[in-house]
Amino acid sequence: MESLYYYPRGRRALIFSRDERKAGGKKDKYEFTTVIRRPMDVASNTSRKTLFISRASQMDREKAKEVYRWFNEQLVFSYRGKTTVAIDRFLGDNKDAVLRVLKAADSDIVEFTYKDGELTTFHRRNPALPFDFNTEESEGTKILFKIMLTVMDVVSNNKVMFLDDVETSLHTRLVEYLISLFHSSKSAQLVFTTHNTHLLDMTRFRKDQIFFVNKRDYGSSDLYSLFDYKDFREKMDLEKAYLQGRFDAVPYINEFEGI
Repeated sequence: MESLYYYPRGRRALIFSRDERKAGGKKDKYEFTTVIRRPMDVASNTSRKTLFISRASQMDREKAKEVYRWFNEQLVFSYRGKTTVAIDRFLGDNKDAVLRVLKAADSDIVEFTYKDGELTTFHRRNPALPFDFNTEESEGTKILFKIMLTVMDVVSNNKVMFLDDVETSLHTRLVEYLISLFHSSKSAQLVFTTHNTHLLDMTRFRKDQIFFVNKRDYGSSDLYSLFDYKDFREKMDLEKAYLQGRFDAVPYINEFEGI
């Protein structure tokens, strides 16, 4: 099944719907309004395994292209994804933030300059000695700058970022700082998974923002919110309660298994 709605004048209205389970031809499986021009031309060129909205975008239907552009530009799935921020403006507008991140990551960079496409860094041990960023900095530092470029683009342009294992290759303090950037943004969103129980902190998140994943015996998983636990109060120690198994979602390891 596939469908798309929009909200003209604040009311929900159909653009198209599609149900491949229905018998018959394309006209039996699709329902359209007048938003997308010549929709049956698109439907006749859409296979069962292809999204109608994707095919409509390829066939130059404007509303479909708007949807495609939104997903392509507003959703970010990697620390080092595509970014629309110019490096010189980014470093100029966010210099203090970048230096705080470098400090949180235990870097000894205390200053940097960016001029004519060249990034120069200065270190704590000898702050007067310039380092060429591209040839003299470590790969870890280069990756950190790229991460910040992506994150600040997401935050400043109110995009949505999805990250699997948010703490991968990053220090816990740095992850906490990145989360704080999203909290202070206008409407940027960060959706992430983590195995770091230290992040289970009610001073950072609301109950409705925290979800647990509990794997069943046969491989499927349950997803449920901390908000469902009405008896859990905000002043309680969430990390401790989780590790005690209060919310399930904790792997139970038999230390004698296999011996």
